[in-house]
Amino acid sequence: MLNWLSEYRRQFLPSISKRAIFRHYIPASGAVSHSLFTAHLFTPIIISRFFPVYDMALSNVVLFNSHLGIGFFVFFRPHLYHLNAWNRVEYSVFASVVFNFGSILLTILLKSFLPKREPILRLNSAGRSIAAVCLSIFMMRSGYKYIKHIDSRTKHLKDFNFEHAGAPT
Repeated sequence: MLNWLSEYRRQFLPSISKRAIFRHYIPASGAVSHSLFTAHLFTPIIISRFFPVYDMALSNVVLFNSHLGIGFFVFFRPHLYHLNAWNRVEYSVFASVVFNFGSILLTILLKSFLPKREPILRLNSAGRSIAAVCLSIFMMRSGYKYIKHIDSRTKHLKDFNFEHAGAPT
């Protein structure tokens, strides 16, 4: 049992290093930010309740962090390993923007279907936030499965460590 817990901790909380920060912790913070921003879109009153003065700045920081996290996640995927660094950055930025803004569009579309004024069917802030986090998890899981499928079709190299300066295209 302790070995299982130790392996679980090692997988989800690796030792702090430059590599772990870029490959694990920044994408993880981006995933949390994606969920927070989706919850903010469903219930915008939550951020303004806690931060009445800087609510717009905070929501923009959360969205930016989501872009960073998704971008770093895509940057370190095996299917981009053979590209030079600038092409990997370009594709990572594109994937991050498409994913995040597509998520925003889907969230706003689904939010319009939620009841607004009917007291029996009205969802309170907690219910809307839970629905938003579930939607965010669904979108991130779908994106992760898609990226894993693309990675599975990629020939893996033996020295899969992304420490090179960039391979020629």
